[in-house]
Amino acid sequence: MGFSLGSVSLNRMLQCKVPTVFYASKKVIQREQQFGVLIVKPAAIPNANLCEDNLAGIQQRFMRYGWKTFGFKVWPGEYVDADIVEKHYRKLFIGCEIEDMRRILSPAESLNLQGIYGESNYPLIHAMRLHQEYGLSFEYIGKTWDRGRGPGNSWLEKGLPGGVNRITKKDDPLRHQAGVRRVFLVEPEKNAAQAGMSVVNGGRPFLLVNGFAAELIHWFTRSGERIAVAALVRGKGGADISRIREDCVGVYDPSRARPGSIRNDFLRGKARDIKYPLVSKTDIGIQNNGVHFSDNRDSAEKEYAMWINEIRVEL
Repeated sequence: MGFSLGSVSLNRMLQCKVPTVFYASKKVIQREQQFGVLIVKPAAIPNANLCEDNLAGIQQRFMRYGWKTFGFKVWPGEYVDADIVEKHYRKLFIGCEIEDMRRILSPAESLNLQGIYGESNYPLIHAMRLHQEYGLSFEYIGKTWDRGRGPGNSWLEKGLPGGVNRITKKDDPLRHQAGVRRVFLVEPEKNAAQAGMSVVNGGRPFLLVNGFAAELIHWFTRSGERIAVAALVRGKGGADISRIREDCVGVYDPSRARPGSIRNDFLRGKARDIKYPLVSKTDIGIQNNGVHFSDNRDSAEKEYAMWINEIRVEL
C-alpha cells in the first residue's frame, strides 16, 4: 500500500518544486489531545520510489498504534533554511555566537576538558562560527569532523586527544539547560588534511565544538534532498505518546532501539514494511537515525509551526 493523504499520493507531493503542505482535513487539535511531528530525515528517503515504500511502512505502523496523519509537507532541500535546522536542534547550537565558549562550560565540562587535553588553553570554536565568520562550508566542516571520529567511529568519545570527545556527560546537572557539547582538536599546521582551517585562530590548534551540527545543516539543505514532515494525532484508544516514542519510533540510538521499532529496523534494513536501510555515507547513530518524533505536546506545537504551518488549537 502506497503512502497517501486523502486522495493525494506521495508521488504527486514529490513533484512539487517548492515546499507544499497537504491536509487530510481542516483539523482542529483539542487542547488535551496528544499529537506529534514526524520528520523523515534525508538518509531515509534516497529516492522517490524508496521514499514512498518507507513512508507507507511508517504510516501503517503509526496507524496500528492508533495514530492518524492529518498533515504532510515535503521540503526540497534547497528550500530548508539553516535557521530552521538550528532552531530544531537548538541544544547543539547553544553558545555558538560566544567568542570565548569556555565561559559557558559547566564545572563538570571544564574538568572533562582538562582530563582529555591537559592544562592546554585551546580556544573552543563552534562549527557555526567557522561558517559565519570564516566562510568555511558546512560540507568542509563536516568532513573535518568526520576525520576525528575515525573509521567506524573508532575514535569517537574514547577520551583520546586525537578524536572526537563528548565533554557534556549524561550525569551533568546542567546538561538539559546548557545543551550538549562534543569537541575535536583541529591542528592545521600539523595535518595537511586540515590545512583549510589555517584561516581560523591564526592557523594554530583549536577545539572545534559540535562539528556534526554543521554536518546536519549540510545534510538537510543540500539540493536534491527531500525532507518529509508529517503531523500525526492520537485517535480514540490510541497509544500514549511515551509508548509511541519507545515502542513505535525507538530511542535515539538505533543500535539501542527496541527490535521492531522504526529506528532499529532502519538500522538493520530487514523489515517487510521498511524495506530499505538508511542510505548515507555518515555512520548510523544518534543524528543519522532515520526519523525524528516530538518529545511531547509542547515540542509538537513548536515543531508544527516551524516545519509545517501555524496550528489551530481549540481553547
